[in-house]
Amino acid sequence: MRYRWINRHIASRFGVSELKERLRSIDLSAIDLDDCIYPRNSHVELTKNLFFDLPYSYRRAGDLKLMLKVLRGTVLVLCYVTGKIFRTHVSNRFLLEEYERVMRNMPLHYFQKCAAELPKRVYMNSRETIELLSKHAPSGIITFRFDMVTREFMKQFISGNESILSFIDANKAIFAERDGEKLYMGFRREDSIITAADKWRRLQRRMKEYNATRPLVVGHRADEILMAAHAREIGGLSIGFNPDFDVEKEFDVVVKARDWTPIRDLLLDAFENNKEEKNSHGQKTRK
Repeated sequence: MRYRWINRHIASRFGVSELKERLRSIDLSAIDLDDCIYPRNSHVELTKNLFFDLPYSYRRAGDLKLMLKVLRGTVLVLCYVTGKIFRTHVSNRFLLEEYERVMRNMPLHYFQKCAAELPKRVYMNSRETIELLSKHAPSGIITFRFDMVTREFMKQFISGNESILSFIDANKAIFAERDGEKLYMGFRREDSIITAADKWRRLQRRMKEYNATRPLVVGHRADEILMAAHAREIGGLSIGFNPDFDVEKEFDVVVKARDWTPIRDLLLDAFENNKEEKNSHGQKTRK
């Protein structure tokens, strides 16, 4: 099925009416983190935050030795950036295992302080859009990143006193206590999220948990195309937010924009106008 542009930012395989109907029928939303909600690689940004923050926030003189770890971590930053520029694949397993090796024994409080800054720099209107989705169906994040990063999104994406995220599936960081301080030891291999198939299995697990049958998947690259294909096969929907060129056609809807405003407006149109139509129909029936 060919795409048609429904406005200057959104191309869809479906007509406007069918697209809105599909959005109204979703019963679970699964969203990628990096390059979707957050405009960069959160591990890279966490490392950069550590590099700039550690000289000013160290608790003991000995902690300054940790700068050597962070400097070694910049090699991973270069691997990621180089891979992105030249479109070469750097495996998630390599990045996770190298991060484990480089950052081992880094105190938890440094990670927490630097990770807390990340949710403040998300794409404009991404938080508001997820809040709209969460009012309609359980919504969450499925990502390759560590839970020490994603936990901050859960804490800061709040409406009232509750998180707008129903779930977060991320790799679990392991910490061990030593001298009264929790130190990073690595990530848990069991049930880790490293491949596109791992993400797909997590989506299936969440669908079973919430008894969902029509998911919405929001992604960006090849890591999400198995989830996108699964959503399409069972009558759900997939949205590619500024997707990589080589996987663009794997998504039902392609959004090319500087932020999430077009997606938010599309959802408002689908959800809010539907309420107005129902109210109008109810008033006519009473008459």
